[in-house]
Amino acid sequence: MNPRRKENRYEFTPEGVLIELTQGRSCLIDREDLAKVLNFKWLACRFVSRGEYTFIYAMTRVRKNGPMTLMHRFLLNAPKDMVVHHRNGNTLDNRRCNLEVITRAAHMSHHGENQARKERVAAKAELFGLQNMKPEGEA
Repeated sequence: MNPRRKENRYEFTPEGVLIELTQGRSCLIDREDLAKVLNFKWLACRFVSRGEYTFIYAMTRVRKNGPMTLMHRFLLNAPKDMVVHHRNGNTLDNRRCNLEVITRAAHMSHHGENQARKERVAAKAELFGLQNMKPEGEA
């Protein structure tokens, strides 16, 4: 490991291991994956999708001056033509029980326009403490 690179702090929890990232964020991994991720400095990186959602992922550089690598793809060694789906929607929950390698088409069926619309409504309802809020145009 690069001696100038700061190590990520980590904490064991009943659910797994919390890895401290930058920006005051943490991600969750399985205990079995701790040794694999400790050799790298993991950062919290924001991505905006279609101008509507902000996703935060754990990322690092596996090789000096190499491209940034997403932790969930690194843990599963996912092929470039496949997508790693976070089953519970939390992009910082990188436990193997929450990750699945699927095709791009299958991923789109998980996150189609109707699903995205429902998720936006649910997020707004949770933000404002509302329950049973329906998307516009639905009874």
